Amino acid sequence: MKFKKLTYKNFQSTGNTPIEIDLTKSHSTLIGGLNGSGKSTVLEALCYVLTGKSMKKTTLARLVNSTNKKELLVTLDFEKNGHQYTVIRGIKPNIFEIYRNSDMLNQDASSKSLQEKLEFITGIDYNSLTQMLVLNLERFKPFMEMTAQERRVIVEDILDISIFSEMTDIQKKKIKELESSSKAILNDISVVTAKIDSIQSIIDKSQQSNDKHLSELENNIDECFDLIEQYEKEFVDVDDELIAQSEEKLQELKKERSEYQSKLQFVMRDIEKIEKDTKFYEKGHCPTCNHEFDDKEEQLKKLTKQKDELFEEGGVLSEAVDELTKQIDDLNEVIKQENSKKLENQRVQNKIDNTHNKAILLASEHEKLLTKTTNDVDDLKNQVETLKNDKFTKSNEYDTIIKVIDTEKVVLDVLSDKGVKSNIVKDYIDFINYRVNDYLSGMEFFLNINLDESFNETFSGLKQGMVYADLSTGQKRRVNLAIWLALIEVSSMKNSVVSNALFLDEILENIDSEGIQLFMKLLKEKMPDRNIFVVTQRFEQFRDLFESELYFKVENGFTRKV
Repeated sequence: MKFKKLTYKNFQSTGNTPIEIDLTKSHSTLIGGLNGSGKSTVLEALCYVLTGKSMKKTTLARLVNSTNKKELLVTLDFEKNGHQYTVIRGIKPNIFEIYRNSDMLNQDASSKSLQEKLEFITGIDYNSLTQMLVLNLERFKPFMEMTAQERRVIVEDILDISIFSEMTDIQKKKIKELESSSKAILNDISVVTAKIDSIQSIIDKSQQSNDKHLSELENNIDECFDLIEQYEKEFVDVDDELIAQSEEKLQELKKERSEYQSKLQFVMRDIEKIEKDTKFYEKGHCPTCNHEFDDKEEQLKKLTKQKDELFEEGGVLSEAVDELTKQIDDLNEVIKQENSKKLENQRVQNKIDNTHNKAILLASEHEKLLTKTTNDVDDLKNQVETLKNDKFTKSNEYDTIIKVIDTEKVVLDVLSDKGVKSNIVKDYIDFINYRVNDYLSGMEFFLNINLDESFNETFSGLKQGMVYADLSTGQKRRVNLAIWLALIEVSSMKNSVVSNALFLDEILENIDSEGIQLFMKLLKEKMPDRNIFVVTQRFEQFRDLFESELYFKVENGFTRKV
């Protein structure tokens, strides 16, 4: 990517008159000015137009010129892959536009989407800009003062293998989601298992309870039939023929006795009449006419004889009646005894019928309970079967997820720092070490630095056991510049963050004039196609070392380029 021109106005101390910076003018440009003159504004404006952020720890609103308070506008022209691009970004009003060959891109896109598009075009995001292209003393963190992990991030970005870190994060997230899903499925399986156990317990308890009840009913039914069997033994024989014969004979005897009793009544009436006649004749005369009876004695004798005959006849009849009555009583007793047997048998039959009815009710209850138990248990068994199928499905799903997790973990191992990235880093780490030490030699600092694949360093060449902390401030600056140059070279090889311009903001302040001279000579030899912009407070000391210069000063409260 070739930066061409940067223009900005109403940016920090810059007023409404635009300041234009030619980014292709020469190989080296020195930028100077008094403190507060706006010499670092060039870099700040570049950072803002490319990333929409400030290099300083400040809000974007504070980038707007405090006097004019509006119409901040930064424009950057650059070339990439044969296309001419212009980026315009501003505040009050907010503006963010990208043009390719004079055509605006994605006019309806959101600012976030448009920023992603810009980063895709340039290959530059905030981190790569502030660590590889624009080194600001306040913002720049020297490579040797980074943690091993921070160093890894920088190198991965340069080697275009940060995608593996992103893929690793995606993979970890994916595995985490899968593990979360597997735990959820395990929890579901536990819930289903608990349901199965609960329902099975209900089935077992229900069957035990119902089996007990059914057994009690069966025992009660058996007891009923045992009672019936015992009751049947209480039946006595009844002589129905004897009853019939006795009743027939009884009727005959009663009829015969009735006849005798009727005859006896006639005899008693005759005797009563004779006794009346006897009393009549005993008076000796007629009570009506008072006539004396001549045959009184004869008549009385005759009546006495008749009476005696009737008494004799009545006695015979009476005896006959008594005999018949006795026979009748005997027959009634026989009939009574047989009927008593019948009544007892009926009572026994009633007990049998009642017991049988009770057995029928118990059998009906048994049948209903058995049917209900079977239906209920069948329903519960169907539920258990459904749950078992669900458990089987979930178990298969769990096994599948576990297999997927194992596979994804293998992929994660491949993507990890010890996987494919390690092989890529291994391919470049020797070259990086070689170029770092070569740049150090070019700055006449004969120290060998060796970075391992984990980006931990070892030193050799000055004194045994030396560590980074033993170096002077200037020596540390040279080491970090050498590493920076080596990484820029690797970046160019990988075409990850390639630019025609590099910016150093007060990074060289702690290096002596000889060191600066060596550094600039080194840049000219090693990076002849790069335009180096150096912001410094030592402007007068460095002027002779640069091909061109920019100087800023404040006039009437606004920065202007001299």
